[in-house]
Amino acid sequence: MYQRGRQLLSQWQQLEQQVCEDRYDQGLVRIVSPGSVGLKLYPQCLKLQQQHPGLIIDYRFAPNDSIERALADGDADIGLLTQETRHPDLLCQALAQEPLLLVTADSEGNISWQRLMQLGFIDHPDGAYQARRLLNANFVEFESVSQLKISGFCNQIGLILEPVAHGLGFTVLPATAVAQFYKQQKIAAHQLNHAIAETIYLSQNKSSVDVARIEFLIQSVRACLSEQ
Repeated sequence: MYQRGRQLLSQWQQLEQQVCEDRYDQGLVRIVSPGSVGLKLYPQCLKLQQQHPGLIIDYRFAPNDSIERALADGDADIGLLTQETRHPDLLCQALAQEPLLLVTADSEGNISWQRLMQLGFIDHPDGAYQARRLLNANFVEFESVSQLKISGFCNQIGLILEPVAHGLGFTVLPATAVAQFYKQQKIAAHQLNHAIAETIYLSQNKSSVDVARIEFLIQSVRACLSEQ
């Protein structure tokens, strides 16, 4: 009842704003996404705010399960997911794809399953899901992420590759996160036999109220993520 009440209150607040004045360049829009998506999308949101000072963008970073909860509870207007949601209260549609990369320190040469087992895995909030997809497609020895020795964990997208650069383990990340790491000379992204890309999904609550500013942000998100 509490969660449903929060949803209804959020809907009434949005409806009140819509009835008063539904402008695309005024008001609050709440977006939540994984950090890797945000590395590309958040700078675009800041540009939009510069162009439209009346637009207020509340941008938060979270793993997929937290994004689903925020949307279902009415705490977010737009969610970007890297897994298709099955939540009954949410709508979901594919927007773009991004390659997943296996990354080690630059001192590592050709990667074998045995070497990965020795290095250990640098985990992160979406690490198990992304590692499972890439490793399962490229190593016959892979059965589950539980086979891997965990050598560390980091939940800050800009620093996940820091322990990797220090030679403390390997990880799997989307290409955008790898490309924006500030120590490119210290890491190596390995070309595997089977390329795997994860799909980025746009998600909203089925009962959310359509307002111009949210649709404006959705179109901006589409344009940004479609850029290569």
